Amino acid sequence: MPSAARGWIVGEILAQVQANRERVTGCAKHQFPKRGNTYVLGQKLTCVNCGGVMSLPDAASYLRGYVAHGGDASDIIPDWTETKP
Repeated sequence: MPSAARGWIVGEILAQVQANRERVTGCAKHQFPKRGNTYVLGQKLTCVNCGGVMSLPDAASYLRGYVAHGGDASDIIPDWTETKP
C-alpha cells in the first residue's frame, strides 16, 4: 500500500477516534443496552444516548463510579447485578 494511502487511512481512523471521544465526553449520562448475562473480553458497548463506543472495562469503570456516587447501576445497564463477596 502506498504511503499516501496509509496516511489517509491513519487520518480517517484518528478522525473517528476524535469523534467518538467527543460523543463520550459530551454525554450527560451513559446508558448501555443489556446483552444477556455474559460479557466477553474485548467487547465494546455503545451508549444509547450519545452513540459513543466504550470498551467493556471502561464501561464497567464508568458504572462503578456512578454507583460510588450514589447512582443505581441499573440506570446504566438495565437489570445489572454484581455479586459482592
